[in-house]
Amino acid sequence: MAYQLIAVDMDGTLLNSKKEITPRTEAAVTAALARGYHVVMTTGRGYRQIVPYMAQFPAMRYAITSSGAAVADCAQDRIISAQNLPDDAAAELVRAFEGLDGFPIIFSNGEALYRPELLDDPQHFGMDAYVENFKSHCTAVPDMEQRFLAAPYPVEKLDFYFVDSAERAKYLARVQDVRAWVVPCESAGVEINAVGVDKGSGLQALCRCLNIPISAAIAIGDSENDRPLLRDAGLPLAMGNAIADVKAAAQYVMPDCDHDGVAEAIERFLLAQS
Repeated sequence: MAYQLIAVDMDGTLLNSKKEITPRTEAAVTAALARGYHVVMTTGRGYRQIVPYMAQFPAMRYAITSSGAAVADCAQDRIISAQNLPDDAAAELVRAFEGLDGFPIIFSNGEALYRPELLDDPQHFGMDAYVENFKSHCTAVPDMEQRFLAAPYPVEKLDFYFVDSAERAKYLARVQDVRAWVVPCESAGVEINAVGVDKGSGLQALCRCLNIPISAAIAIGDSENDRPLLRDAGLPLAMGNAIADVKAAAQYVMPDCDHDGVAEAIERFLLAQS
């Protein structure tokens, strides 16, 4: 099989433990793009949040964002495919957060919206590593939840980062009957997409846009929300730091994110076939 595309998770995969792209990985991505391959950042973040990383690769055109709910065309600076939450489900999920101690994020049309006062103490929610990204590339909305419920808009995805797992458990109990795909993440977080929407469906949507068979796509990741990506790709790869279920879903395991696993994948499965 001649592979044409590699879909790369960001945190713990493309980015090392310091949230950086290493020189070897940057060189491998640049070389693959120069040879006409698609290298696609595939992330739970919103499109605007990955702008500083996309800027390192002017030839990188596409991104799969919001955990697969949106496909962005960076050359046109717009979302070209969106799989939003049903309006009633989005409202119910936001309403269920009332009174809980957490950091909510609403993803809509490529934007990540947040309540600005929550950045006064981001460490309280385990969000301190993302402060500068939020301030520079996200949209601050005072009274965000109340404004949304008063005048709803399309929602790609919802994230809630709770102060602890007990607080998360309260939220999960409130939304157990809501028709949505609710995925616990990190130590006390929750990511929510429409049912059937995940990184795998995002990869399928992009492949349709590019008229590329999904069997010609490579995928690499490390976390629970990467399993659907690996499930649907022609060649599934896991990082050395991946959780056990992701490694089990992979055909090969690459080195970890601090030892250029993405670079090795690109060199071995894309550049070597040129």
